[in-house]
Amino acid sequence: MKIKQVCEQTGLTDRTVRYYIGEGLLSPAYTENYMGRRAYDFTEADVAVLENVATLRRFGFSIEQIRVLLKDPAEGRLVIDDLVRSKKAALKEESGALQALERLPYSTYTAAELADWLRLMNYKEPKPPEEVPPDWDERLGNLMKCAFWMLLAALPVGCFIDAWIDHAFQERYAVISGWGWAMLAATLLPAMVLLWLGARRACGLPVPGKRLLAVLLVGCALWQPVSFRAAQGIFGMSETTDMDHYMLLDTGVNAHLRRKELELFPVTHGHRDETYYYRWDADMLMFDICAEWTLDAEKLEEERLRTEAVLRAMAREEDSFYELETDGFRCMFYVSPTIANLHREKSRPFLHLNQHWEYACFAWNEETGRVRYCLGSYFMGRIPCEPYYMSLEW
Repeated sequence: MKIKQVCEQTGLTDRTVRYYIGEGLLSPAYTENYMGRRAYDFTEADVAVLENVATLRRFGFSIEQIRVLLKDPAEGRLVIDDLVRSKKAALKEESGALQALERLPYSTYTAAELADWLRLMNYKEPKPPEEVPPDWDERLGNLMKCAFWMLLAALPVGCFIDAWIDHAFQERYAVISGWGWAMLAATLLPAMVLLWLGARRACGLPVPGKRLLAVLLVGCALWQPVSFRAAQGIFGMSETTDMDHYMLLDTGVNAHLRRKELELFPVTHGHRDETYYYRWDADMLMFDICAEWTLDAEKLEEERLRTEAVLRAMAREEDSFYELETDGFRCMFYVSPTIANLHREKSRPFLHLNQHWEYACFAWNEETGRVRYCLGSYFMGRIPCEPYYMSLEW
């Protein structure tokens, strides 16, 4: 039987029924929704207890006296005798109040004068009748739990979904950050603690007080900025070294870099000793692709002439094209003319240019026949980042 039907049958209000339950006079079965509101299911025995409690309350029995009667009927006589004494005392007080009012001289009194007369007659004011207080503790607790769960669940999970959608349609080879997963899991720990507390309360086991709940809420509020960053940091840059991914770029790579990549890199591969590396980060607009393999002397010369034409076409201006030698490789470099103008003293290859860069390179070793293709760009400049070719052995 639902609480609405019980109220109609017993004449009690919803608040009064919940108050009696909160005082432990009966314990009906219940289910708790996500808002923390309890939906009770009353049996006929529960309804009978409520009707008995209502009758006893009308005759003046206190909650504590009714609790004693329900727990130990043998104490019933003592409870009745105690109620009789309190009733007699109340009647005596009421009688004294009536006599005191009747003995007052007939006149008009102010509030102060009337209070002084009653004090002179040694009249004791009776206690006000007991009222059913609103269950503010339960309401506040349910509201705090609801806000806590919504805060924990919505923000980190929402950030994770947003980051997943953002990367799923752009990054072909997304790198999953283990640290990000760990941080996201850590944001859910306070929620797990609350679920543990709720389970203990539902089972009737002792639970910590409101102080611990307040500490959890404050800790969750302070942790939310971390959860934002953790959820967004789950996905790292797009990165692969699988040669089967050669010439397959992420959908978000800039069109002009895709065009340059198609011009610089050979359309076919299948050479001996292939190595490959590719990375792309949408947040920092960073792009790097590097491949190398071995060619015979005739193919190497053809490839050198082809790539030189490509790099000079990219450069257009003489001061953005470089030819240089390292210990093992001879190199042809294109460096963005915009970068060369902004950082002329740092525009040459193999210098630590980590704020803005765009480059293309073809390198070859005449003794071994090893050739190397490199292309990359980085324009955000918020986080220092060097071109990938700087990490290779030359």
